[in-house]
Amino acid sequence: MTPYDWQQSIAQRAQFAESRLVGGIPVAAVSRPEGILAVTLTPGPRKIFEIYDRLMLAAIGLQSDIEAVRTLSIDFCHQEGFHRSGDDVTIQRLSSTVSSSMKHQFGDLQSVPLAVRCLLAEAGDTPEHDRFVVVDPDGDYSECSCAACASPVPPTEKEQKILDKARSAKTTEKACEIIEGVLREAAKNREGETLEVEAALLRREAVAGRCFARLDDQRIGSI
Repeated sequence: MTPYDWQQSIAQRAQFAESRLVGGIPVAAVSRPEGILAVTLTPGPRKIFEIYDRLMLAAIGLQSDIEAVRTLSIDFCHQEGFHRSGDDVTIQRLSSTVSSSMKHQFGDLQSVPLAVRCLLAEAGDTPEHDRFVVVDPDGDYSECSCAACASPVPPTEKEQKILDKARSAKTTEKACEIIEGVLREAAKNREGETLEVEAALLRREAVAGRCFARLDDQRIGSI
């Protein structure tokens, strides 16, 4: 294989992965005083997951690929926590591992690239210390602060301003409503499909031993 052939194959793999994300409904996460709020719309399968004490994963893409990344993330974090300590389980280590695995899969011309875009979030002691990382199908990743979005296309300036508005909303319920409005607009080409709101909160302080909590309509209103 010549260098040109290899580059062409990589370009085709990138096109394949991105084509599987087209039409996917974004997952948005924002820093709030009480923790990190993640919201999406889904026809059924979950897209937001607890990974470790203060770590959360959200993703869009093929469900089997999302599950592969979720399993990898959980296994890595628990091994790190067992062999080292819970303090060593950080978003920096996790994002490096997820990125390396996805980059390897993407560059292996004998396998199918993972059609998934991941959003990793770590709750800090204050909103200013929250960290977000978005990992692309080719393994490249970018760090964000305050808010992040895993989406088929980069958020527009208007959408980013709305996410900023959700950060400063008076209640979690209002913040969910604001983000849901953005997502409904992004999913307008999927009219006729029943889409349910999926929301989760990664708290700064554990409640009943857990920082991660899935939110339904009743629980959102009580936070």
